[in-house]
Amino acid sequence: MRPEWQPSSEVLDATALSEVLARHPVVVLHVWAVWNQVDRQCDERLRVVREEFADRVVFGAIDADDPEQGAFLRSWAVGNLPAIVGFVRGARVETVVGLRPVVELRARVAGWVERAFRPP
Repeated sequence: MRPEWQPSSEVLDATALSEVLARHPVVVLHVWAVWNQVDRQCDERLRVVREEFADRVVFGAIDADDPEQGAFLRSWAVGNLPAIVGFVRGARVETVVGLRPVVELRARVAGWVERAFRPP
């Protein structure tokens, strides 16, 4: 039997997600589902971006079919997949829905990093 696909970013449960958001200034979450074939393409693109920002950004993944994640997903306005949710200092700053090119993902993550590390 073939194992089910999972994204290359660490898959977080509700407890781990809360801890990651509290500890890291910039967090990028890929909201995915095993049945969604487009998530595989999204993961490939995020892998490229993750390599560029590995020293400043934590990347994780949330399974949209995990019932424990329902409250998070509703609060982040995730209605379709794939979705990328950006957080700066624990607060959601943007939800990007749909498959996006690497150049756009790179620009969005760079903006979140700039926002997080901008002097007060």
